[in-house]
Amino acid sequence: MVDSSTHDSNVTTIDPPEAISSSSTADRSSSTGPRSDPPLASITEAPTQKWKPMPRYVLRKRNLLHHVRKVLPELETFVDIGCGAGDLACSLAELGLRGVGYDFSPDAIRTANAIREERKLGEEQVRFVQSDTTLDEMDERFDLVVCNEVLEHIEDDRAAFANLVRLAKKYLIVSVPAKKKLFSASDELAGHYRRYDRPDLRDLVSHPDVRVRHIVSYGYPFIYAARYFRERLARKQIAATRSDEEMAALTKQSGIHSSHLPGRLARIVQRIDATIGLEALMAPPYHISRLFNRCDLSEGYLVVLQITK
Repeated sequence: MVDSSTHDSNVTTIDPPEAISSSSTADRSSSTGPRSDPPLASITEAPTQKWKPMPRYVLRKRNLLHHVRKVLPELETFVDIGCGAGDLACSLAELGLRGVGYDFSPDAIRTANAIREERKLGEEQVRFVQSDTTLDEMDERFDLVVCNEVLEHIEDDRAAFANLVRLAKKYLIVSVPAKKKLFSASDELAGHYRRYDRPDLRDLVSHPDVRVRHIVSYGYPFIYAARYFRERLARKQIAATRSDEEMAALTKQSGIHSSHLPGRLARIVQRIDATIGLEALMAPPYHISRLFNRCDLSEGYLVVLQITK
């Protein structure tokens, strides 16, 4: 997701998720009380070693790229708001689009640039920026705006959504965690204000300038296996957190560290990714899960919106 300052002084930057709304909001992490955890990764660890694709992310990404490919001839430019480790933005660039990814975490931007270099993409194809201005100050518009797992971090999500619509020329894709009844330790750790039930989400994206093309309840049933391990780890991290500052640090790292699985299982997943690739391994579950995309069974929603103005 997104902070401030960048190595490229010619690039306009953007703020943390809270700054996407037109007015400032209170720091969510400060309301959760004292907590902490040991560092998730050594400071000497290479940026791309910190981040490996986890199953939930892969299922969401594959669904998103499926819908992008359908409208690819209409697209030239994109922006990824809250780009995290930058893998999705790199994949969009590999489809031939030109764009930029914003995130408030300095670690995220370092990781994203390392991944971009590994994949031999130039800055003219995709660049990554740590942000210090709000979205309502941005003038540039893009054919495609992507904003994954960000709106739940923002107190005034309606103002944030309106700003995203304003930045989009043709399409807007957002993802959010689903089902209020599932709000739990991992949501608290990540700094979420909420989860969304389908009626709430439909209400949020009701806007005179957009048409809802798809609401995808992605990843069922496989997404729940990842959730089980994520919840176990989140409870341990919250119990060990000693201060608001440590809690905020864990929230910042949530998009770039492979922290959804316990250590031993995370290492197994990383070995699989290094040998055959987790994205390849997740191909059969992805195709099976698509059978349930319209059934509202998953813990995650992906919304594809067409701009009509």
